[in-house]
Amino acid sequence: MVEQFGITGHNGKLDDESPAHQRREFDRWKRDLKQLRKYPPDRQSSSQKLSTHVLDWFLQIQAEGEKWQWHDYPVNQLFGVQNQFPSFMANTHRLLNRKDCDYYVMRLDALPKKFDQTLDGLKVREQKQILPPRFVVEEVIKEMTEFIGKPASENILATSFKTRAAKIEKLSEADRTELQARVESAITSKVYPAYQKLIDYFQAILPKTTTDDGVWKLPDG
Repeated sequence: MVEQFGITGHNGKLDDESPAHQRREFDRWKRDLKQLRKYPPDRQSSSQKLSTHVLDWFLQIQAEGEKWQWHDYPVNQLFGVQNQFPSFMANTHRLLNRKDCDYYVMRLDALPKKFDQTLDGLKVREQKQILPPRFVVEEVIKEMTEFIGKPASENILATSFKTRAAKIEKLSEADRTELQARVESAITSKVYPAYQKLIDYFQAILPKTTTDDGVWKLPDG
């Protein structure tokens, strides 16, 4: 929405996945709920009361989710951060001009931090005895190993960029060559090592995993 006003800096960033950010989010939900309940219902119209009731319900649900915030698997074979990232970059990240291309490289460069934050959250879950089933761990190890097992130039992050950048009319061939080299360099020096850290972690916890799955296996499940 803000892009129509020329605000595009967010396109060079990735979401914060850190446990600290997660805590701030829950603090915000609880703070907003407390603030909402300060508004006296008897001074609201019927439509305002309805809106207040709906928002109260929503904020209450969000705040109650704090107890279960670690009861998930952020890295999984269906919709984990490890497969959502390349899909997002190939299909969603906007590539219309040179600045968008620079943002693309910035996001590749930012991936190690995002994955480190994800690892911090995984370790919190591990401390709470929340580990994915063995088949999930085996699948994500296989998936990520295959992802980094090809030359950078053949990775979807590079091939999709090359295809889409070729359609940007204002880019010269020299620009495309330079940008493609930056993308492939980032894949080699930033993306692949970040994935390798996740692979190493899951290989380390594999002996701790079990063959049971389902919500019932989780604490208080």
